[in-house]
Parts: sequence; structure tokens; C-alpha cells
Amino acid sequence: MAVRALLDDDLLGQALSMTRPEGLAMAEQVEILGRALERPLRFEEIGPEAAKQAMLSVHAWMKEAAVDSLLSYRAHSVGHSAPVTQEVPRVLGRPAGPSCSGPRITRTRSGAEEARARPAEPRNPASKPQLNGFRRSRGVA
Repeated sequence: MAVRALLDDDLLGQALSMTRPEGLAMAEQVEILGRALERPLRFEEIGPEAAKQAMLSVHAWMKEAAVDSLLSYRAHSVGHSAPVTQEVPRVLGRPAGPSCSGPRITRTRSGAEEARARPAEPRNPASKPQLNGFRRSRGVA
């Protein structure tokens, strides 16, 4: 999806909601993240007042009204799986692939790790500027 968004203008201005093919509860999402990160993670649901106090103490910049609004929004997800959209199949013209399916998540090198792992290539001053491996085009800075 990201490559498509970077290379084609037909997605400009769209707010895409990318989801898995099936809904997952918060605990299932955390379990998948833990497997991908290769470290144990756990999900513990706490009450709204405890969550509010924790958020305000850790994020002093947040206003109380913003925390209340966020908690009100999140309250609707308690006991429910995440919503499922059809954005991935609509944009790609096919079902979500293995990279979007939970149990097959594997940890891969980050871009920085990849760059450190390969020898540096000499830069050609005549080459066009690059942005994250893609040539700049259509006014993208």
C-alpha cells in the first residue's frame, strides 16, 4: 500500500484505513506485536480513571479534555475486535497478502540496519537527489 501511495497520484487526498482481513481484540494485537518484536508483551486493561491519571502523569503536555476525549473514543473498543475495512483489496485489487496476516509476521532489518550491512556506494554528483530510495518527482520534497 505504501509503495502504491508513493508512486501513484490516484490516492492523493484519501485517508486510507488499512486493516487486517479479520478483526482482532487489543490483546491479540499486542500478542502479534510481541512476536514480531521477539519479546514478551502483555495487555492489561485498566479502568478509565487509572488510565486518565497515567496519561496525565506521563504526558504532562496533554490537556485533561484531550485525555477525556481519547478515553471516550477508546471506550467503544472495549470487548470488541478492531473494525475491518476493505481498503487493502480495493486499492491493491487483491486480498491482503501474507505480510498483513498475523502469524506470519517476522522481524526484518530496519532501513538503517540494511544501510549499515551493505558497503557504501560512491555517490555520483550528477545523479538526481533521492528520497528514501525513490527519485523525487511531482514536487515531492
